[in-house]
Amino acid sequence: MSAATPANHLVPTRKGRALFTPDGYAAFIIVGANRKPATNNDETAALLKSLNVYTGKFIIDGDKFTTKVDISGNELLSGQDQVRFFKLDGDRLSIRTAEQVSSVGIYQGKKVVGTLAWEREP
Repeated sequence: MSAATPANHLVPTRKGRALFTPDGYAAFIIVGANRKPATNNDETAALLKSLNVYTGKFIIDGDKFTTKVDISGNELLSGQDQVRFFKLDGDRLSIRTAEQVSSVGIYQGKKVVGTLAWEREP
């Protein structure tokens, strides 16, 4: 797959929450939509692989926000800056990554841009 070819393979199979506090903290949790309780170690490992979670203090600069990760489900993120770009349109928030080389999964070694669409809950 080339970097110019969009892929939506995760969109229909993910759900999550993004929280932004007035004092500048963000929290993200994204999981596979069809998760079931684990009954053994392999299923527990699969649940953990379908989880993306991190928190931290964020700053906004134009259409960019940077979260200094203080807690993460993947310790590779802890202490790192997560830079994202956003667009707010009413109750809809679009967040995307900068172009980066994927280090995991079917896109490993390829340039990718991740995009998430969020809608404010009532």
